[in-house]
Amino acid sequence: MADEDLCQLLEELHSEIEATTSVDEKERELLRDLEADIRELLERCQSENIQTRPLTMRRFEDAIDSMAINHPTLTDMLSRMSTILSNAGI
Repeated sequence: MADEDLCQLLEELHSEIEATTSVDEKERELLRDLEADIRELLERCQSENIQTRPLTMRRFEDAIDSMAINHPTLTDMLSRMSTILSNAGI
């Protein structure tokens, strides 16, 4: 996957997280942390140095587990992004 496509998916995920409502306190905290990671990755998109830390991938996994039942669209996007980042070796 081209870096441009990855960055576009990050933008879409960022928008979906911002639009997500009706979350409990644990999910809200998880989304806040994940949002910070996504902003960092988006900044790296601009510098063409897309890399992530293991903690970021763990947050994706935690968010997928936490959001699966109540937020299927967000869960799907998080799952796709996690797979893409993993396949890219990031």
